[in-house]
Amino acid sequence: LDLTKHHINQPIELLVGAQFNSWAIAEHYIKEYGRQKGFVVNWYRVEHHKSYSTALNDRVKKRTYVYCKWHVNLSNPEASNFVHITLVDLEHNHILDADNIRFATAFRKFDESIMDKIERMVIYSHCDAYTIRNLLRPLFPDHLFLTQDLSNAIQKIKREKKVVGSDASHLL
Repeated sequence: LDLTKHHINQPIELLVGAQFNSWAIAEHYIKEYGRQKGFVVNWYRVEHHKSYSTALNDRVKKRTYVYCKWHVNLSNPEASNFVHITLVDLEHNHILDADNIRFATAFRKFDESIMDKIERMVIYSHCDAYTIRNLLRPLFPDHLFLTQDLSNAIQKIKREKKVVGSDASHLL
C-alpha cells in the first residue's frame, strides 16, 4: 500500500522536529498540508558535497516568482534514519487565492478510479471528451473535469494503449 497516493484528511501541523521515515513520505505530508491550506508547495532540493553541471540543451523557462516567505526546511543527516523538519516559516507575504484548491494543476490530477473509467470509455465505447465528462460528473460530483485535463488523459490513454484513428477511419 502506497500511502503517498492518498489524501490526508486529518488536520496537519508542521512542527520543528517532526520526523518522517522517508523523503517521499515527508514530501507527501507537506504537499497535503499545502492542499489543506489552499496552496501548492514547490520543492527545491539542495544536496551538499555533490557537483552539478547544466547541459547546454536544458530548456530555460521564464517564471514569475512571488517570493513567498513560507518555507519548510527538511534534513536527513547521514547519522539518522529519519527525515526531520529543521525550520518552519508558515507566513505568506501575499494573499492566497481561494480557487487554488480547485484550479491549481497539482490538485487536478485524476486518481486511478477515474482514469480506469476514462480508459474503458475511450477503448471500448470510443467516447469523446464531452460525453466522458457528462458520464463522469454524476459519478464524481466533487471533482472538477476541465476539458484540457480530460483531453490530456484521453490522449495519454490512446498513446499507451495504441488506440489509432476514429470510428470513421475503421469503416474505410
